[in-house]
Formats: sequence, structure tokens, C-alpha cells
Amino acid sequence: MYGRALVHILPFFCMGFLLAKIKLPSTKKSVIFMILSFIAFLGEVLIVTKFDLKKDVAICLSFYPLIFFIISFAINFPLSELSEKIPAVKYCSDISSQIYFSHTLLRIPFMNLTYSLTFVLTAISSIVFSVFYVFIKRKRYEKRIKP
Repeated sequence: MYGRALVHILPFFCMGFLLAKIKLPSTKKSVIFMILSFIAFLGEVLIVTKFDLKKDVAICLSFYPLIFFIISFAINFPLSELSEKIPAVKYCSDISSQIYFSHTLLRIPFMNLTYSLTFVLTAISSIVFSVFYVFIKRKRYEKRIKP
């Protein structure tokens, strides 16, 4: 258990300190590095799965730079600025929040399956549930506001 904590928690904890201490790359550089990191991540996943190097792809080395650049992009380009201009951004924000809260409960029925299958089924069910939930919640809210 403690080995997983070192791999899952410690890098992100250290990344938080790093993000607070360094000058963040510009938005353009963040996007370029994010795309390059994503390509590297996909390449690593393909190599790991193709050559059967480990049983799952939960921990890949290129995942950490990808997360770093996604977070630095989010800090440089906050959601609040976009949500005023593009209404779909608020829907996406609500859906992502709902996915975060619902995925732990929706994972329970799939716990006896393989790790990869559990991940895929949990992701699909969380996304579908969250989209429907947010859509229904928004429709109820709009009905209450209309005169």
C-alpha cells in the first residue's frame, strides 16, 4: 500500500510545490508541451500494452509531465473567463464535477473485473450518468426560472 502512495501521491504533492515556486510557461507553450506530452503518453501506453510489459497502464512516466502542463494551462487560462463567453464550458464544468463525485460509487459493480475493464466501464458509466444528471438538473432549473 505504501508503495502505491509513493507513486500516486508523492509526485502530485511535489508538483504542487513546483507549480507554486516556478514561473509557469505561457499558454501557447503549455499547449504545445501538453500536446507533445500527450503524444508521448499515448506512445508509452501503446508500447506497454503491445509488448505486455505490465498488467495495466495506470502509472506511466509520461503521465506526470502531461498533468503538469494541463494544470499550468488551467492556471494561465482560468475557466471563469471562458464560462462567461462560452455557455458550454459551464456544462462541461458541471459534468466533470459530477464525474468526480459519482465515479467511486459507479466503480463498485465492476470491482471483480480486470483493472483495465473496470477503468473503461467506470469511465463510460460515469460519463453517461453525469451527462444525463446535469442535463436533467439544468432542465429543472430552467423550468423554475421561466415566468
